[in-house]
Amino acid sequence: MRKIGFFLALALLFFIGLPLLAASQAPVAAQDPTSTQPRYKVGNFVRDMVYDPDGGENGLVWVANWYDNTILRLDAITGEQRGDPIPEPALIGQNINSLGRGSVALAYDGVNIWAASDTMNVVSVIDRTGALITKYDTLNARINRPVDLLFDGENMWVLNQPESGRGSLVKIIVGTETPLPPIFVGAFPTSMTWDGQNIWVANGLDNNVMAIDSESGEPATFLLDDGSTSDVLPVGLFPISIAFDGRHIWVAHYDGTIKVFGVRTQVIENEDGEREVLIATKADEFIIEDVAGNPRRPIQLLYAFEHIWVTNVHDGTGSITAFRAENGNFVQKLPTSDLGIFPGTMTYTGNEIWVADWVSNEITPLKVENIWVGRTLNPEAVVTTTPGIWLPTASPTATLPATATPESCAPDVAPQLVIGGRGRVNPQVIDVPYRLRAEPSSFAEIVGTYPPGATFEVIGGYICEDEGTAQAFTFFQVRMDSDGKEGWMSETFEGKYALVPIN
Repeated sequence: MRKIGFFLALALLFFIGLPLLAASQAPVAAQDPTSTQPRYKVGNFVRDMVYDPDGGENGLVWVANWYDNTILRLDAITGEQRGDPIPEPALIGQNINSLGRGSVALAYDGVNIWAASDTMNVVSVIDRTGALITKYDTLNARINRPVDLLFDGENMWVLNQPESGRGSLVKIIVGTETPLPPIFVGAFPTSMTWDGQNIWVANGLDNNVMAIDSESGEPATFLLDDGSTSDVLPVGLFPISIAFDGRHIWVAHYDGTIKVFGVRTQVIENEDGEREVLIATKADEFIIEDVAGNPRRPIQLLYAFEHIWVTNVHDGTGSITAFRAENGNFVQKLPTSDLGIFPGTMTYTGNEIWVADWVSNEITPLKVENIWVGRTLNPEAVVTTTPGIWLPTASPTATLPATATPESCAPDVAPQLVIGGRGRVNPQVIDVPYRLRAEPSSFAEIVGTYPPGATFEVIGGYICEDEGTAQAFTFFQVRMDSDGKEGWMSETFEGKYALVPIN
């Protein structure tokens, strides 16, 4: 769910990584606050890591060193290497001594480790000692340049990225070790994720995503904005990574944007009868370049601790950016000047985000409790034991009647609007079109934008949204005078009244 293609990875390394290497020789003016973190030396060009919570006393982090043709086992708490490096399992029985044949993807199925070597066209299964259990290759499973692995709790999914033509998915039933026929997707697929029903695939060269039903293997049908249907959903330029948080699909693109959308199922009726379709409820498009520090090249998305983590590299700077998954709010940018100059691959452990640097060949574990503790929708104890647990399913929020007790929270400023009253967008605070949303949330679909001074009738609210980042907002339901459209607006913006009553 996080990989990128081999040639793209090399391009990123040479065209972005080498300038970063030169930049790293310059004096550092100030120490990064994370500079006290330990750093674990690993092999050359770490392409993937996976957390094995049941390995050893403290759990293990498995590390795939692509260029060295080895896999390492690191203690998940101390970072110490456990056992000798495991030779690339795809090379067992092969008379091949060249470097750069290692694994590019790892996955843990609850018992064993799966490793995919794109150059060898092999997916291997090994136990915790490194002993080979079985191999899947071109002949027995139609493996063709595998770049990603995903375990859905019962099946292992292999994403193939051939050098030309369409990519494919191969589903392997864990336990029976039975591979099913390939399912074809788009051109140059880069990454995949799972939403509990569908396997989502980002097709890099097609600039779209697909949702493959995990039971039937059939592509889902999307209802597009123009009313047409399609088995692909257009996104931005070259989707490079995709993730699911329990409510939303996140897609990072090589053009520096991150699109976020919710998905709902609806039955429509056409000339062929009733048909179930997916509707992508578009939320904001988050532009990474708007984040302080201008990191505009997202490399990987990782969902953990109810946040989305993004590795970014641009113009000699690298960073890890954190967004709150619930509402997409920017939380923190962790500079990597002292962590490594090319943050590429991430995984999580019980309380850390591990970041592999593709240039220095080191891993840095980041302590992130200050970001997520006290801000989770799931119980904190559950998040600690299962960092990748999805957000609980959101329930629709009904309009509050005038006599209802508003949801308790501590908004930045006291509400002024009243139901049945009138108001306007405050031109003294807002100088750009203000957003009307479908739901009382800063992450909900935008249904309209209105200029400063636009007037409205207050018909519902208020509903309080606690952003979890020292901000809280009150949303009122309004009916706009200009076009009669109804929706929700936040009364405040940056601690000031964005909406004011009209007497």
